[in-house]
Formats: sequence, C-alpha cells, structure tokens
Amino acid sequence: MEISLCCDLRRENKNRRAVRDHKLAGVVSVEVTGGPEILFHPGRPDKSEVPPNGRLPDGRRGEPSHLRDVFHRMGLSDKEIVILSGAHTLGRAHRERTGFEGPWTNDPLIFDNNYFKELLSGEKEGLLQLPSDKALLIDPIFHPLVEKYAADEDAFFADYADAHLNLSELGWQTKQKSLVCQLFMPKGCEDLELVEGAYLFLLELFGVSLAAMEFFVGSVSVGVLIVGLEVEDKSEVPPNGRLPDGRRGEPSHLRDVFHRMGLSDKEIVILSGAHTLGRAHRERTGFEGPWTNDPLIFDNNYFKELLSGEKEGLLQLPSDKALLIDPIFHPLVEKYAADEDAFFADYADAHLNLSELGWYKESH
Repeated sequence: MEISLCCDLRRENKNRRAVRDHKLAGVVSVEVTGGPEILFHPGRPDKSEVPPNGRLPDGRRGEPSHLRDVFHRMGLSDKEIVILSGAHTLGRAHRERTGFEGPWTNDPLIFDNNYFKELLSGEKEGLLQLPSDKALLIDPIFHPLVEKYAADEDAFFADYADAHLNLSELGWQTKQKSLVCQLFMPKGCEDLELVEGAYLFLLELFGVSLAAMEFFVGSVSVGVLIVGLEVEDKSEVPPNGRLPDGRRGEPSHLRDVFHRMGLSDKEIVILSGAHTLGRAHRERTGFEGPWTNDPLIFDNNYFKELLSGEKEGLLQLPSDKALLIDPIFHPLVEKYAADEDAFFADYADAHLNLSELGWYKESH
C-alpha cells in the first residue's frame, strides 16, 4: 500500500516525499533507540516554499520568554516546551550546522530521560547545555517539569509521544487525514497487521531486533526504520535462521545466508558496511557498542576500522572479521575503505536490491 502510493507520487512529483520521509524517520529514530512508540500519519503534503527563518528556538538565547514566543506561536504549551526539549537526549549538535558541538548526554544513541538528569546536575566537560536548555531551570513553570521527567522516565515517554505527534501535525487538518485514509483504503478503512518477522530478513540482518509493526486507519507504529512496507498478508512468519549470526566467523556462513536471498559476494561486503551507522545493544543481540567512533554518521569508516584491527570501545564481530579472511571479500573491504564514493554508489544499489527481495516488478 505504502509502496504503491509512493510510486504514484514519485511519478507525479519526485519532491513530494520529503515531509513523509522526515516524519517517519523522526518517529522511528525515537522508537528504535529505546523511546516510546509515536503514531505516524502518512500523507501530509509538502509546502511549495521553505518557511522563513526565525521560527525555531535560538540555542544562544537563555530567556524563557524566547522559548514561549516560539512554541506558543505554534499552539504548543509550556509543558510541551519542556517535553520537546527532552528530545535533546538523542543525537548531538554539529558546529558547522548550529555553532555548537557535542552531545547532551553520555549516550546520545539512547532515547531516555538523561537530558533532564544532566540538566539538573549542572555542566560537565564534554556535554552540552545551551543557554536555551538552561532557560528551563530558571522558570517557575518549566523547572518543576524538568524535575518530574528527570525522576519519572515513564511519564516522560508517555507525554513525549503525545507532544511529538502534536508538533509533527501542526497545520495538518483532520479533514486532510481522512482524505489520506481514503487514498489508502478506497473501499473503507480496515485494520491490517504486519506480524513480527514479516520483514525480518531486511531489518535484523546483523542481529537488530524487530518490533511488531501495525498499520491501522492511516497510522503506522514502526519498530525500526524501513524503506518500504510489506502489505500482502502472510499466513506464516518466516522461519528463524535466515539471518547472519554475528557470533559465526566463517565466510561460508555469510554466503549461506545472503546467497539464499539471491545476493552476491559483493553485496555481502557492501551491506556489512551499514554497520558504520548505529550500535549493538546487549539485551537484543548479545553484543554492546558501536562499530565506529561516530555512529551517527554514515560513511566508510566501518571498513577502515575493520582493516585497522580491534580497538577498545569499538565492535568487531566474528561475522565482521569473516570479511578479512576471505580472498573475495577482503579486496572489496580494501576498495571501500579507500573509496567512499564507490561505497556510497554501490550501497544505494545493494540496499534497494535487499529491500525489494521477493517483490516482483509486476507488484510495483
């Protein structure tokens, strides 16, 4: 359903995907990093013009009144100002984009309530506290909310899910949402469910856990970010054992898994390079940590780190090291370590091939 609509929109106007993609990426990034599930309503149209500057908070300003001026203009409350500020728990600032550099918490790949805890504990070397963050501490309405969410992560998660949805749907009317539902379900809206495992081989390639995903009346709850949605009902969940086991270091194991999908030796190496982004979580995979020093950047550092040997704090799974001991895999690792442009070009093709396995041209 999503794929079919997306193809229609692309044929009409290739630029109409931006809003949907950004909204989906936002809700998924929160959920896949440990945060709450957030409802996602697809179909919001793009604007023809970029909004004027000055409509977002200025991190250099420390007056609570500045935050209110910006957020109240959007129809958001004082409570939502504090809640949405808590999203700083995820990610980091980049100097070339914002004028500031660094994360707000010690683990910027985990969505939790540590933003509020760090804010209350005072400044620390290596962690950001912008003037606009500190504004939450000097206001008699904001401060108690900071204390509340620092003490109660469940309350923060519940309130954040609502505030994020409100923010993402500013200016998008209920009537427009119902029209989207009609596009998806012209004969009436019915509940569909994608059971756990329906796209398992796409999303757990290297031990990433897939949460159950629901598609219902124009809303999607997503466990992990995907490129397309499988909407054809399946009678059975695919069997276990269709994914690489990170504990196994034999090149033959990787070939067994990927060749079964119709993927090549070259694609095995290319798709392994996706480890440059993100980290493993022990409770889901048995492994803990990132593969590169900057796991929020998609680059070719996975291959560079693999060739440079093991380092404290960085992962190299047995399945990663298998790429080094195989006479076909190893030269490809060296190629992509030396040429990021080649990796990017080949990765785009391999990712598309992987995401469309079992989806035939007649279905497009």
